[in-house]
Order: sequence, then C-alpha cells, then structure tokens
Amino acid sequence: MRFLLYYAGMANDANHTEQIGVALSSNSTQFTRIGDGLIIPRDPLIPWKNLRTCNPAVLKLPDGRFGMFYQGIGNPRGPVSRSTEPQVTSIGLAFSEDGTRWECEQQPTLSYEALKELDPVQDPSSSIGLIEPSIIYRSGLWHIWFIYAHRTMPGNALVYANSRDLRCWDIRPMPILKGCDFGGYDLFYPQVVERPDGFELWFTLRNNKTGVHGIFRMQSVDGIAWGGLLQVMPPPAGSVPDLRLQALALPFARLRADDGRWTNIAKRAWNAAVRRGTFRLLYPRGNIVRGIFGYAHPHLLELDAERRVYFHYCNLDERGLTLDIGYGTLSMADEDGFTISDLRPVLLRAEDRNAWDGYFVADPFVIEQGSATAASPPTNGR
Repeated sequence: MRFLLYYAGMANDANHTEQIGVALSSNSTQFTRIGDGLIIPRDPLIPWKNLRTCNPAVLKLPDGRFGMFYQGIGNPRGPVSRSTEPQVTSIGLAFSEDGTRWECEQQPTLSYEALKELDPVQDPSSSIGLIEPSIIYRSGLWHIWFIYAHRTMPGNALVYANSRDLRCWDIRPMPILKGCDFGGYDLFYPQVVERPDGFELWFTLRNNKTGVHGIFRMQSVDGIAWGGLLQVMPPPAGSVPDLRLQALALPFARLRADDGRWTNIAKRAWNAAVRRGTFRLLYPRGNIVRGIFGYAHPHLLELDAERRVYFHYCNLDERGLTLDIGYGTLSMADEDGFTISDLRPVLLRAEDRNAWDGYFVADPFVIEQGSATAASPPTNGR
C-alpha cells in the first residue's frame, strides 16, 4: 500500500512564495518527495493565484481520478506587490489521474466575491480570504467547510456551503463558528470527518497573545451546530482552551488588519529581531526547538482500527517561526479527552535552503493511493 502526503512548502524569498507539493510513503510514516515535490505551483499569469498556492484537500474519485481543492492567493500586482498590500484568497480545483500530475481549473471553484451576502461590508481594499477547505461528498452534494478571514470577522469564521456541480454554491448566510467564540483566539484549519453518529470537526485555535497553536475537536449531528469542545494537542493544564508557551515568553507585537504599511513593517521587523535574539540567547547550541509554539492543521487518517493524526509542528529557529510535518497515533482516553502516542516528524523542510520548500513544510493531507472510493465525480464533465 502506498500513501501520498500533500503539503505546502515555503521558499526562503522576500515574497514568502508558498506552493503545493507531494511526497510518497509505503508505510505512512516515512515520506520521500517525488522528484523535488512541487506539483501545484503559483502561476504569475493567473491573478487569483499569482502569489501562493497552499492547503490542499484531496479526494479519491470512483473513476480512479483524484480531485484537489486548494487555496490560491493573489494580488493585482502579483510577485512585485509588497507583503503589506491587500491579498485575496479563493478556493481552486484540480484533477489528476495518478495523484502526482495535476490539471488545474483556470477559475476558482469558490471565489471570495461569493461571500458578499454573508459579509455585506466586505472591503476589497483589505485582505480577504476563503482559506483551508474541507470537503465531503454525500447524498448527491459536495459539502465544503472553510475559513473566512477578513477584518469584519475577528478571529476568523467557519463557513459551510454545498453544491451539486462545483460551480454554483449554496452558502449558509451565517458563520457556524467564530474564533472570537472561544475568547482571545483565532480559528484555522478545519477538517470535517463523517462518523456513524454524525460529524467530527478537527481544527486549530491560535492564542492571539502568545502565538501558541493547539488542535481541538468538536462534534455535530448535522455539520452545522457544533459542541463538546476537547483540546487534543497540547494536553491542557487548565480550563480549555489552554494554549501557553511551554518554555519562554517573547514580547511580540501583534499584527492587526488595520495597521498602516509602516506600522506593519515595523512590527514584523521587531518580531523577527525578537525571535532571532531570543533563540541565540536561550538556545546557543540548538538548531530548532520543535513544537514550542504548539501544533496546527490536523488531518485524520483511518487505518483499520487505528486513527492517525497528521499535523504541522510550530517551531522556533534562528529565522523565527518555522514549520514541519509530524504525526501521532490517536486513542480515546475517556469521554473527556484523547491521548496521542508515538509523536514524530515525517517530513522536514528541504535541506537546500534555495529549494522551493526550503523554509518550511506544512498543511499535511494524507491519502491512500489505492484507497476505496471517497467521493463521486462531478456530473458536469469537468
């Protein structure tokens, strides 16, 4: 049996170029890039993804093909734009015969412009994001959950929509969760898993004061109303959510959507200096402190009676926050929590600092290459 790990990699460049890659494994724990790994690059000629591609979510279709939902990030000025300029993110779609060579649709399947009913004061002069899709096909419908990120939604919002043809989406006009529902947290990286008694939502919260990420689970009967919050990683020491720095406190400046250009630049420069200085002071002999900022982007894989969770570690090195991909074996300790065993990295950033994924690897999504049908194909011949 072979497993494909889809991931996002970032380069060591001024544009923070992020693109999608793939790695292969025969045992689901040791992955090797196929070639250099890159499969869905950004496209400087396509405005909605001329900066980055990331966050792949892949389904195996019954006709043998693979379908990938992913996010494309763009700016009208493309790679010459500054990181402080507004960016827009939409959800794209690609198909493949073998899971490694992909053909991308030219237009997004779900554009940020489709959210104007949910957010009537949507402001295109500031960044807008439809990010991090999670997909299920059932009862003749494509069901999608994704994060909507905009200054009008503090802490981000989880949105649900469905479609029969991947062209026209019926978007629920109200968010089903918000990051601010949990207090001072930002909401990211949903994965919805269908279970015999309903649905599970696996997702990430980030403490917007400490910058620490954690993985959580909630449950639902209908995929809309969620409850039963459990913190999975890291194990909570107090009331949930409980995301605190494990080893040190860093005086970060918080980035805000309404920061002006020079304020944003100054804050980013300060944060970079704090990270580098702290690392060299506290870890003079270290290369990387793995997981110091927690864990994010859960992806569940069912293997016989075993449940595995893939995620990315949020690390610290002399360049600042960096990411790599790990996994653990998941078991239910009791009705109040899970245990995670056998934690280990499964894919690290490229050793070549000039590689397209030489800064970090993140956003894991694992699929069995020969797995059983997970969805039905589109009915419109796409």
